[in-house]
Amino acid sequence: MGGDPTLSAWRGGMLLARIQAGDPERAQAELSALADRGFAAIRRDLFWLPAVCMLAEAAALLGDDTAAAALHAELAPHAARNAQVGLAFFLGPVDLFLGQLAATLGRTREAERRFSGAVRRSGALGARTAEVRAHCGYGELLLARGDDGARARLAHAAAEARDLGMDAIARRAEEGLDRAG
Repeated sequence: MGGDPTLSAWRGGMLLARIQAGDPERAQAELSALADRGFAAIRRDLFWLPAVCMLAEAAALLGDDTAAAALHAELAPHAARNAQVGLAFFLGPVDLFLGQLAATLGRTREAERRFSGAVRRSGALGARTAEVRAHCGYGELLLARGDDGARARLAHAAAEARDLGMDAIARRAEEGLDRAG
């Protein structure tokens, strides 16, 4: 995986791919380089929103507070929208990504509100993959604060993710279940 993708949306996708491929160090270096320039390399075109959402997910997975804060500020005005890469694929409600960022930043109440909204909106849209990702993030949030509802939410996310072939999300949910005991 060399070079910068031409389409801005794929920059975030490339970071997520690097994380899932077991190369978080390279993903972190690329995210930091983008953050150092204020994410100016992400053109403000129709691919901006999905690109920033994927970067937000990468920042959350990497636990990068600095990038998370900057991306949260960028995404917050778009909370009521859905992110989609052209006609190619639907990423989910922006609240899903804001929930991930809020959780990374330790803003538990906001994260819960965002994940809850993302679950509802994804369900209403019939967007199962986004709904599963929101359940997983919500379950991880509940687990971190010791809430009893974490197990049920993570079990649901794991089962649905397996059913949909979302192996990385299924693994995350199952790891959360293992931590829950």
